[in-house]
Amino acid sequence: MNNHYDDDTWTALDVDEPSWSDHLPDSPAALTSPRHTGRTPAEVDAYDGEALNWGDFLTQDLSQVNWTAGRLMEHGQQVALVGAGKVGKSLFTLEWAACMASGRAFLDDEPRDPIRVLYVDMENGRRDIQRRIHALGFRSTDLGNLAYLSFPPIGPLDTRQGAAAFAARVLHHNPQVVVLDTISRFIQGKENDSDTWLDLYRHTHRGLKAREIGCIRLDHFGKDTERGSRGSSAKTQDIDHVWELTSSGGDKFRLSRTHTRTGMGEGEINLLRAGRPGERGTTRHEVTFEDPEKAKWLVASGLADKLDEIGVPPHFGRDRAKAEAQKHGITSSNEVWAEALKIRKQRS
Repeated sequence: MNNHYDDDTWTALDVDEPSWSDHLPDSPAALTSPRHTGRTPAEVDAYDGEALNWGDFLTQDLSQVNWTAGRLMEHGQQVALVGAGKVGKSLFTLEWAACMASGRAFLDDEPRDPIRVLYVDMENGRRDIQRRIHALGFRSTDLGNLAYLSFPPIGPLDTRQGAAAFAARVLHHNPQVVVLDTISRFIQGKENDSDTWLDLYRHTHRGLKAREIGCIRLDHFGKDTERGSRGSSAKTQDIDHVWELTSSGGDKFRLSRTHTRTGMGEGEINLLRAGRPGERGTTRHEVTFEDPEKAKWLVASGLADKLDEIGVPPHFGRDRAKAEAQKHGITSSNEVWAEALKIRKQRS
């Protein structure tokens, strides 16, 4: 993946060029070669270098699906997570981002290599952020790859000035994924105006895509939830996937993919939000299945992974393992503990 930046800001992409017609020669005969446009040799080489080299390009193996944690998006993709207010979009996304940054397994996915994540938050106060991190059980040593900006002094991202300030921070933190929470806080144009989203793409998302930096932007439903996120339909034109997070009652939720550019991966996921208010390390999002045994195994497998992470020896019995786990804020039911210890014995 190319994460090398050779410019100070990607606003250079938006520099106003003369009209293409200004480069045309006076004589139509001169149009027989695109090089006959008054360009210098250096300019010709530069423009030639922008075009795909078909000989090299068509021999590259680009078939591999390179997922981020949770298999909700591939590296470099742009994703919208839409939901009603207070459904828990920020909590879900914070766990997702922290798992990407720490290399922990997310949902029913396998652990993956840690990646750099930049979370830009214009929605949540610092007390809420701290409470959620504690509830999710992450420690400072887990979050070295997660750069979190709380209300940074940047302007709207659908403007040149705001995008430049944003770009400077992206270039500084060098992430592979950026989170924007919540997208309505990052624009100055009206949500129902298609020009707002076209400007957002031109000033911000185009630079991210050109550098293969993934983006997760949180969004709200409109008045009619059946119609998806509020605002202009142009909002989803530059997005690879749109995920909708809805409540199924109580601590159960559904994650549904309503728009997709690739069709890869699951299109609907049932979730359980586990956790006990005030207890550190008990909050997490788990995939649920109609098969209760499979669901229990997945939860137990996740507990076994956590025991491995904190260095609990595989030969420890339940009481000793629980005592060590509680030091790190990790708890679960006796039934899950029994299954997790069984899994650890099978692994060893």
